[in-house]
Amino acid sequence: MSKSSKAPVVTAVLAAIWLAGAAQAVTVVVPPPDFRFAPSNELILDTDLKLAAGEFELSQELRPLLSAGDYPAALVLIEARTEPGSAALLLLRAQLRAIAGRYDAAIADYRDVLRRHPDTRRAHAGLGTLYLVADRLEEARDSLAKAVSLGAGDAETLTQLAFLNARLKQPWSAIAAYQQALVLKPDDERLKRGLLDVLIRSGNLTSARALADELIATNPDNVEAWQQSANMALRSGDKLAAVTALEVSLRLGDDTAENVSATAQLHLDLGNYSRAGELLRNVVDRGVLGMNETYPLVDWLIRVSALEDAERLLNAAGRRVDGLPAGEASLYFTARGSLAETRGQIAEAARLFGRAVAEDPANGGALIRLATVQLERGQLARAQISFERAETLPDVRRSALLGRAQVAIERGEYATALQLLQRVQADYSNGFALDGQVQSLKQLVAAQAAEAG
Repeated sequence: MSKSSKAPVVTAVLAAIWLAGAAQAVTVVVPPPDFRFAPSNELILDTDLKLAAGEFELSQELRPLLSAGDYPAALVLIEARTEPGSAALLLLRAQLRAIAGRYDAAIADYRDVLRRHPDTRRAHAGLGTLYLVADRLEEARDSLAKAVSLGAGDAETLTQLAFLNARLKQPWSAIAAYQQALVLKPDDERLKRGLLDVLIRSGNLTSARALADELIATNPDNVEAWQQSANMALRSGDKLAAVTALEVSLRLGDDTAENVSATAQLHLDLGNYSRAGELLRNVVDRGVLGMNETYPLVDWLIRVSALEDAERLLNAAGRRVDGLPAGEASLYFTARGSLAETRGQIAEAARLFGRAVAEDPANGGALIRLATVQLERGQLARAQISFERAETLPDVRRSALLGRAQVAIERGEYATALQLLQRVQADYSNGFALDGQVQSLKQLVAAQAAEAG
């Protein structure tokens, strides 16, 4: 059988070894709204609760202490009593204990008040705040919602309820609570950021865009608003708007590796390879972008033939290669090998892929690349061994089987190649894509048998 007669099969199977490259998913990291909750230092008594008649003398002693803000002394005075006290006194003690940081004791007091008077909104609100501080989110949400239903309408209670609903994946309830809080505090940027975050996560992009534009118009240096603008642009598929917003965010001081990397990826997608390389070198030089993140971006640069930019990025990464963990060092040498292979430096590519495998024998991608280069150089025995090693790694098993089939074709062992392709068809859902190659191999096997006969 002549070399030319098997060429279509050889080309098709070899091409199937390579997995299609795709742009990396772009993700913009936005810090969560900076809400820090704590019990209020302001004492608020419930007007529906009254001190008992026997507590009048105590109230006279407490009044000057509370007016002066001497809460520790007031708490000592209350705790010196041996009687349980009225619900009003318990509510006061609960607030003083919360201010003193004695949250468990304060929770017990609030719950005691509610056992006696279930509709005490101040007790529900105080209890909800303490549950929130303790990260008991569902209990906190239930207590605060009850307080609001009983008439608690202060901005802090509404803000806490909005935050909790957002955390507990109740976006529409969160939006309603944020909007109510903003009625009371229309200039509170923290509330607007919280509302913007939940609007975007709920998919309400029209309102989110309007709010982001308002935040930017009010404060053009609002980094988070620019980041969210980029997020919304990505959702609508407008990469140019997204990269523009991210560039503003970077100029305003956003130096998170994820966002610099996202900006670089968008520039890659838009063909701005030099700017992408510049951004990536910056984060690599600062040591905040490891090879796990750098490798797919270098690979993308190589795929789009931006070889000089890929090399500059690898040069930056290479300054730290001696201190990298074995897995990351392996990725570095894999990328170097890919660059050499693309430039036609096949012997150098083989050396670098071999170094990558030596650093991390479980680097299936490097094993496949090494085997393929060995195959192209006619080193069939070595390629066979490399493909067999790769076959033990689940992530690249399909490619390894196809590679072994290619080796068998080069050796003229068409029956073996056919068996390997049929294994791929049986084991993988997209095996039908090899139907043409299987039919061609069946013809070659039949022709080979006929020649032998």
